[in-house]
Amino acid sequence: MADDTIDYKAVIAVLEKRRDALNTAIAELRSQAGLSQDAGVGADTEASGQSSTTEEPSETVVRTDSFYNLSVTQATRKYLQMVKRPRGTKDISNALQRGGFLSTSANFYSTVYTALKRDSNFVIVKRGLWGLAEWYPGRIKPKPTKTNEDQSEEAQERKPKRKARKR
Repeated sequence: MADDTIDYKAVIAVLEKRRDALNTAIAELRSQAGLSQDAGVGADTEASGQSSTTEEPSETVVRTDSFYNLSVTQATRKYLQMVKRPRGTKDISNALQRGGFLSTSANFYSTVYTALKRDSNFVIVKRGLWGLAEWYPGRIKPKPTKTNEDQSEEAQERKPKRKARKR
């Protein structure tokens, strides 16, 4: 019988290399399908029982320079187009920062939320989830709210003019 010793270190190295290649391919497919990295086969985040607002999007989706030198709304639009599904404000703000968005804001979450709330290109799909308005063409648009300037102009128009006093 010949020397049948197995070089386990070499076998393990080969298998680990194959596993890494498979993990990379799976991560890429998950990101293209809009699935979380930890969702089961064929399961998206709703089906797996995870909240979409707390789910961490795939790290492979966002490059470190994806949102460099963009505004909050431009970067959010780009991110939502990349993941092709609604995301929560926390997911969006984390992704923007991972993608190279520079901000000096003390509360970046609030900055993102306010920017999205003011821009009609974004809609709240359901509580805590933002989507692109173009994804929902048949939605009923809310009536625009009056700004402080509009209200103060109306108040000025309603006030009766004072008559000048004679002295």
